[in-house]
Amino acid sequence: MKKLTKLGLIMGAALFLPLMAEAQVLEAIPDSDDFSFTNHSDSYPHESNDALPEYHLGTTMGGTSGLITIPTPDYNEKTSFSISGKGSSTDYKMRVNDQKVTNTKDESIIGLRYYPKPEFELSATNLHYKRTNNAHIKALESDDNVTSFGMKYTAGNDGKNYCFGFNFAPMSSEDMNNLDIEQLENMRNIYFSFSEEINDRVSGYVNVGTSFTKKQTIWLNNQDSIEIDKKNIVYGGIGVEYRVASSMTLFGEFKVANYRDFEAYQDNPDRHRAHVGVRFGNDNFLVECVGMNITGDDPNVVFGGAIGF
Repeated sequence: MKKLTKLGLIMGAALFLPLMAEAQVLEAIPDSDDFSFTNHSDSYPHESNDALPEYHLGTTMGGTSGLITIPTPDYNEKTSFSISGKGSSTDYKMRVNDQKVTNTKDESIIGLRYYPKPEFELSATNLHYKRTNNAHIKALESDDNVTSFGMKYTAGNDGKNYCFGFNFAPMSSEDMNNLDIEQLENMRNIYFSFSEEINDRVSGYVNVGTSFTKKQTIWLNNQDSIEIDKKNIVYGGIGVEYRVASSMTLFGEFKVANYRDFEAYQDNPDRHRAHVGVRFGNDNFLVECVGMNITGDDPNVVFGGAIGF
């Protein structure tokens, strides 16, 4: 079968049977007693490579393949395993007891990805973050690791593709209280992304998702406890990717998130962020530079790279 006849059939199969076994599909109504069958093993026609989504060796801040924070549909016939790394160091100021304090946040992300099938991705990501400050205020300092595990499945046809998946990091109450809210977004989420090829060089992306904490019990010094319900973050974003050359890609994102469940954001629950980046390399090796929160009060630069095998 050179082309799939119904996009709805693809979406239904992808949503409810993403890991289904191979099945035989009738290719044509025969004129004789000789029935013709073809074996169809995945959601994409191999003879129509132009319709397949772009393969991303680069990864998001959550460890899945994609742009910066937006996971993208990927059909990977080029590698079966990849290792990626990112790092950043950011200084920001805050006022504590009428004193200006300079904080430094160092962050590193190591990610592993495995493709059992070209359209199916498994990932494991370790985030290490360290905060220090020039006033040596212990309550503002931390040094910890969080590991998340993820899954992403891609389906689609004729340059219009989608993916869905999740990242989940097992965390204690202390882990969650130490994380930045953006780190929480990347490490515990459920998402859906849609892509469309605008032309040979430009692709557009739409992403929606939710991040979540868990119900927590916080014990006080007098042995009393406080029960905190699960909190949710709802977010959406758009992204664009421009392939300048075979070895260079520019990309950017604009995201909006709602933090109404968090007390610190009750007065202004909506937050807007813009990120941009550039990647150099090929299907097996790349380096990247990303500007995070470029329109915000605390922009920072992230450097990274990836190797595929």
